[in-house]
Amino acid sequence: MGIFLRRFIGHGGRISRKTMWTGLLALMAVAILLELVFSLIFGFPQSTTGALTSISETGETINTQYGNSDWRQLIMLIILAYPLSALWFKRSHDINRSGMLVVIYLLVAALSYIVGIVGLGYVTPEVGQMHMLQRTWLSTLIQVAYGIMAVYLLVTLGFFAGTKGSNLYGSDPQGD
Repeated sequence: MGIFLRRFIGHGGRISRKTMWTGLLALMAVAILLELVFSLIFGFPQSTTGALTSISETGETINTQYGNSDWRQLIMLIILAYPLSALWFKRSHDINRSGMLVVIYLLVAALSYIVGIVGLGYVTPEVGQMHMLQRTWLSTLIQVAYGIMAVYLLVTLGFFAGTKGSNLYGSDPQGD
């Protein structure tokens, strides 16, 4: 168990792709459990599909609901940021990169939730007698950057082979 937990603590050294993927699966399980606990404590989040909502809900009510959802996501990010960054830093080190892109990614992720919390993430124009949820241009821009970075990190860290032999960050984790 100590070897398993070590991958989530500290940002030095290198890990293999297999170690990273098993660590990500463990973090996904923790995220699902956190979401269940938050749902039991705070209630289930509203749908974020952007569907039309009933006439009884005002745009302000809808924005409040989605702002609360962003709070939940930000809290989950804060809880999971350290173990995720430890995992991705070590994997970045295996491909001879510093891991600064991981820091930028986590900051953009936090920014995407903060924009929603402060009320800049969504608008709710009235369509007929209903309110429709739409992302703002700022929120959309941040989400696109967030998505591109996520795909880039998953592809480079998850599928590219590490540096053979020792590099600036340590010895080859091949026996990992």
